Amino acid sequence: MSADDHPDAWAPGLRLRLKALNVKTVARAADPGEVLPVCLSHNLRTGNEDHRHRSRIDPARTGANEVLRGPACPLVAAELVRSVLEELGIVPARRDTIMGVEAVIQAPEGADVPAFWSECLTWAAGRYQHIVSAIVHRDQSRPHLHVIALAVAGGRLAGNALTSGAGRFTLQKREFLAHMRDRLGLRPDRPMKTLAALALTTGKGAKTHAAAARRDAKLDREAGADWKRETLGMGVHGHGGSETECVETSNPHAQEKSEPPLLRIPSTSDTTSYRRDMKTRRPAPKTADFWRHRRPPAVLTPPPHWAAA
Repeated sequence: MSADDHPDAWAPGLRLRLKALNVKTVARAADPGEVLPVCLSHNLRTGNEDHRHRSRIDPARTGANEVLRGPACPLVAAELVRSVLEELGIVPARRDTIMGVEAVIQAPEGADVPAFWSECLTWAAGRYQHIVSAIVHRDQSRPHLHVIALAVAGGRLAGNALTSGAGRFTLQKREFLAHMRDRLGLRPDRPMKTLAALALTTGKGAKTHAAAARRDAKLDREAGADWKRETLGMGVHGHGGSETECVETSNPHAQEKSEPPLLRIPSTSDTTSYRRDMKTRRPAPKTADFWRHRRPPAVLTPPPHWAAA
């Protein structure tokens, strides 16, 4: 898990991160058999004093951690994993075989209650067949739950089926959020936007540099066309009253003939004065009345009866 995906770097609110466990994602594991024991050792806070995330853990609060499922000893948990694999006759065929899946769930403010963690386990049990461990960490910035499950489906290793296709992490996250919304009425927190801030937002502009370049080129062409029309209207014989500036030619009798004069097309530096202000081309700002009653609440608080749980 990268530094940005670490729970201590998450914003407050309901969060879910999923991770496939193999020797590529668990750097301290030398072979597939060490993948799950290393993860269990870290979650149970034993034997990982040199881990890079150890400095973010408050030892004074480690006693508040809670094991919801599985053994509290990493050695016993690792032995349980080996016994399940032996019972199913599973032997990893590749060194980078996905041995498990880890789900990290962060509780929103005020939701560190048994009812919330129970619903998290209910969702995980419906998604994975063999849950090895479920531990709530309260010794970091915010309470969160680690759920480790074997990548087993139908009696065999099925890491690809559990992490891609119909089981890809995007769909699993969507299912989890729908489950928490239906059961507890919780939604992910969004940045709070006031009506005063929304009233100051302008309309849509160019989304890419290419679109902005095309828009500027169009303005240049329009500015040149406007300059040409104004010059033609003022300078052609008999139409504007004043003579148009002509390009000098080598023929001394050029003005005696009734040929229209050649116009000097302005350069890019000349068209800057004719370019219309971009700010006047943007849509008008949305007012506070426009945004009123158009969006659901950004943050949903837990139900009041949770305080008694």
